[in-house]
Amino acid sequence: MMNGTMAQFEVDIPIREVRWFAKNRRYPLDVDLDTLHRTVRYADREFVYYPLGGERFVVTRKQSTIPLGVISPETIRQALSDDVARDLRVVRAAVLQRDYEVPIALRLTNSQLVHPGECWEAYQKREKVLLVERVLHVVKDEDLRCVVCEEGF
Repeated sequence: MMNGTMAQFEVDIPIREVRWFAKNRRYPLDVDLDTLHRTVRYADREFVYYPLGGERFVVTRKQSTIPLGVISPETIRQALSDDVARDLRVVRAAVLQRDYEVPIALRLTNSQLVHPGECWEAYQKREKVLLVERVLHVVKDEDLRCVVCEEGF
């Protein structure tokens, strides 16, 4: 439903996460997007997204200046926790018109991990022949780092 700068979406959640959302939020998710004020609201949550350049945005809670993470068409990065990562996926789905499911890392044939998007593009320019062995949607080990930017997942 579009009304000026307001839009309402229903975000599809993968089966493995439905139970978490049903327990912690209403499900299915009805998400309100206000492009004028750059806000996204669902259930009892409200977020603000700020442009970082291109289609990248830093996301905060309404009335807060603490960054929760960064969303882009390719991935989410720097999520403060697993629960925050779920919120970032919902915000990304509404703001960027993408699926809720998002790759967090690419495991290469040499076992290195790299962020999708800019890091992957930079890596491809350096190393011409390596292939992606697996797309990861969750990385549990907090010590693992991207081979390009050296940030965690």
